[in-house]
Amino acid sequence: MWEPARHVPLSLLTWNAGEVSAAIEDIAADALAHFDDERFWPAHPLEDGLPDGTTSFYMGATGVIWALDYLRRVGASKPAFDFTPVLPRLIEKNRAEFAGQGYAAHGSLLFGDLGTALAAMRLRGEPALADTIYARA
Repeated sequence: MWEPARHVPLSLLTWNAGEVSAAIEDIAADALAHFDDERFWPAHPLEDGLPDGTTSFYMGATGVIWALDYLRRVGASKPAFDFTPVLPRLIEKNRAEFAGQGYAAHGSLLFGDLGTALAAMRLRGEPALADTIYARA
C-alpha cells in the first residue's frame, strides 16, 4: 500500500501557524485557479489513470468543492467561489459516472450520489436534494 517513490518523506519542522495559514491559502488558491466549469479539475498524475473531471467525494470534484467550502466556512481560507451554478452538472455527471458501478443503488458517502447530494445541499438546499439524501440514507 505504501510506495516510497510516491510519497514525500517526513521531515522535522517546527510548527509555524503563519506558514500553515499561508500554505492553506496557496492550496485553496491553486485549486480555484485550476477549476474548469466543464471538466471540474484535472486528475492528479499519480492517480493511476484516473480521468480528468472525476466527480466523487473521495477523489473528485465533490470532495474538492466540499473542502474549499469547509476551509472558507471555518476561516482557514479567504478565497470564496460560488459553485452553485455547476451543481446541477456535478450531480448529473456524478450519477452517470456511478450508474453502472453498483453505488447508484445504495448510500455511499465517498462514491455515488449521496456525498455529492450532501455537499450540494450545504451550498444550495433544495427539496430534491433532501429527497435523494433521505432515499440513500
